[in-house]
Amino acid sequence: MHEAGIVKDLIRAVETAMTAEGGMRAVRKVYIRLGNDARIGSESLRMWFEVLSKGTALEGAAVDISLSNGADIVVESIEGT
Repeated sequence: MHEAGIVKDLIRAVETAMTAEGGMRAVRKVYIRLGNDARIGSESLRMWFEVLSKGTALEGAAVDISLSNGADIVVESIEGT
């Protein structure tokens, strides 16, 4: 169940970025760079994101994942209102 912890950390990073963006109220899209050697696959990441974002400002946000070399999982940018 370590996937849930990884996605919780991503959600916290997005919430922090929302504040830094001047108080964004809702997120429409999250761009994530996912390393090929990360401890989570893209479909698992999407599923956990949908489950764990319910009831938050990220609920319903699209998740755009680009794959890269390495093990990093990085929130590249967010779109919202």
